[in-house]
Amino acid sequence: MIGKPASTSRPKVLGRRGLPLAALAMLGFLVSLVPAPARAEGPGSEPPPGVTPAVTIGVLEVVGASHGIEHFGIYSTLGFSATVPLHGPWAIIPSVGLEFSPEFGNWGGTFYLTLDRVIHEGRRVIVTLDPYVGLIHDAAPDGSGDFEHSFLAGAGVGPSFVIGRTTLSPSVGVYANLETGDVAVSPTLLFSVSF
Repeated sequence: MIGKPASTSRPKVLGRRGLPLAALAMLGFLVSLVPAPARAEGPGSEPPPGVTPAVTIGVLEVVGASHGIEHFGIYSTLGFSATVPLHGPWAIIPSVGLEFSPEFGNWGGTFYLTLDRVIHEGRRVIVTLDPYVGLIHDAAPDGSGDFEHSFLAGAGVGPSFVIGRTTLSPSVGVYANLETGDVAVSPTLLFSVSF
C-alpha cells in the first residue's frame, strides 16, 4: 500500500456528536416508508380538511455570496412539518428540522414558515407555489473539539409537486448571517411524505 490508509488520511467528521444526527436521519427515512392507511375513493370520500403532518428528507448546497462565490457545504436535512389549511387554495406550513454537512462536520437546527398556494390541481399532480421564511442555527467545528455557532435568517421560494402522499419541492433561498451580515444562497431539494 502506498501512503496512509484511507481511514487515517481523512478527517473524522461524524464522531460522537454526529452519530445522533445520522441515526435521526435514518429513522426519518424509515418512517417515510410506512404506508398511509387506506382511504376510500370516489365522490364524497375526500377526507375533511385538517392538519396534515409530514416527514421530510432533503439535500441542499450552501454557497457564500458576500466575498465572491464560495462553497460552504452540502447538507442533508431531516424535518417534520404540519400543513394547516387556510381559506381556499392557501395553507400555512410550519416546520422544524436538523441539518448536517458530512463534508465539513457542520450541523444545526432549522425553523421555517411556508405559505402554500395551489396553482394547479390536475388528476394526479397538484402544483403549489411555496414562498418561505426561515431561521437557521449552524454549528461549525472550530478545530479544538468545540463548535462556533451562528444564526441565519432568510427567505426563498419554489414550486412543490404533490402526488398522493408524496411531495417533491425544489427551491432557492437567500440567507444572511445575523452577526456578520454575510449572505449565502442555497438551492434545495426536499422530499416529503405525509402521514
